[in-house]
Amino acid sequence: MKQRLALLTAAFLLLGTSAANANSLTNTSPISGATIVTAPSVVTLTAQSALAQDGSTIQVSDPNGKSVDDGSLLIDGTSATIGLTQLTAAGTYTVTYQLLSDTDAPLQGSYKFIFNSPSVISAQTPATSTSATPVPDSGPASSNRGTTYLVLVMLVLACVVTVGLSIYARKLFKNR
Repeated sequence: MKQRLALLTAAFLLLGTSAANANSLTNTSPISGATIVTAPSVVTLTAQSALAQDGSTIQVSDPNGKSVDDGSLLIDGTSATIGLTQLTAAGTYTVTYQLLSDTDAPLQGSYKFIFNSPSVISAQTPATSTSATPVPDSGPASSNRGTTYLVLVMLVLACVVTVGLSIYARKLFKNR
């Protein structure tokens, strides 16, 4: 029984350290779900852990599914930035990414933002005062299903360990 308990404890500790190191997005620019009126020149994704230089990809598609990124991916620590061509079509743009880190499984997913392009672009625009309305932070832009499953497995494992310890304690104190 002691060997089983030691094995369960070791498994719990080993799985617990991998859950603590799970990578996820902490910030996106443009923000996931945001409606913007100024065309961005880049898309930036920021992760919790440092990203690997090789193997990461970010693709940005316009409302018609045409690629609008210029392929110039730059990885700098925890940030990945891709350049964009001039956005002209109004609508929903999709950012699809796969980011690799040295210590974790690939961080992959997608998010959308809406670009409302001006209907007429003129050379002279009058200066107007507009107040910026803050967009509430919706948390991480990624829905990493693997992390969710890992947390659920950890909870089940914690329950199994708790039940095992209860049974062991009951037997130990019953014999006294």
